[in-house]
Amino acid sequence: MGLLTTTVIVSSILAFCSGSFSCPGIWQTSLGSSCYKFLGGNLTWAEASLHCREIGGHLAIITSAEENKYLKDFAVRHHVSYPLYRYWLDGKDDESENHWYWDWTGEPIKYTPWQPGEPSNSGQVEHCLGLYGNGNWNDFKCDFKNHAICELEYVDANLL
Repeated sequence: MGLLTTTVIVSSILAFCSGSFSCPGIWQTSLGSSCYKFLGGNLTWAEASLHCREIGGHLAIITSAEENKYLKDFAVRHHVSYPLYRYWLDGKDDESENHWYWDWTGEPIKYTPWQPGEPSNSGQVEHCLGLYGNGNWNDFKCDFKNHAICELEYVDANLL
């Protein structure tokens, strides 16, 4: 069974007859039609992405100021004792410099609350997207160790 099929099946379980949904066990919070989970620890972008996919989701995709603020607040609330306020998101620009896209969907990133002076591609090696605890984004080396935010999107089983 493919990853996308598994994700659709897991996501479809969220649907109730009334059309509402509830985030399943490991997912900690929801906004709109998405559930989110905080991953604390020393994770590279690839490790974080793989972990999110193994639990049925993907690294978080942020498309609005509302979602960015919600996830910033969520991440800060779930900050572990590790003194790091950086969280991996799903974005990359590894295929073409400064052409940022969401890895999960391949769609270009349109909403971009960059930290002032970013993205900088410092050392010509910063190709993975991260969220600071202040809500601003930065480009990081993909092998940096950050926390992460996973996302699971609700899929209406009636539309399949």
